[in-house]
Amino acid sequence: MTGEELPVSSFETFAPVLDGSAAFSFALIAVLFTSLITRARKVEDAAMKRKAAVEKLRVARTKELSDGTDASIAIRELEDALKEEEELRTVIPGVRIRAPGSLQNSDKDQVKPLLKDNVPDIINIGQSENDELEGGISNGSKLLLGGIICSQLFLLYVLSFDPMEASTLFTSLNGPPPDNLPFSSW
Repeated sequence: MTGEELPVSSFETFAPVLDGSAAFSFALIAVLFTSLITRARKVEDAAMKRKAAVEKLRVARTKELSDGTDASIAIRELEDALKEEEELRTVIPGVRIRAPGSLQNSDKDQVKPLLKDNVPDIINIGQSENDELEGGISNGSKLLLGGIICSQLFLLYVLSFDPMEASTLFTSLNGPPPDNLPFSSW
């Protein structure tokens, strides 16, 4: 050591800062996710209620055949359970929750003989959901998806260049800058 002291610099202490937009985004996502999970659980409960109503209707139809008991109460319970399930599945018009316990074609085939006169009601419920599955993606959605894929590939290509090398690459494509320009202008 030569006896010279090195200058001591003062360090600022770290102070955590909350990013408002990131916190808002996190809170919004957390609230929406929680509400969708809660809604999906309610849909699952409604599906269980519908399955119980189907079983109750089977028993009521059996009693109707054996001793003439009226099964209209069980039919009404099944219709109410189906309507409740469909209302819970629709989050907003056009957006539906697809839960594992949804009414499938095999379920409809099992229920048709039990409902007799009310068969069109059971066929129409959930029909739009099955149509969406059979139709696939619309042409507009395919076009939008293709545009997104192309833009992502373009961004991948552009952003794959090192900025330090990219400046030389782009200047070499256009040729070197003129000699009479000052250094700071290019």
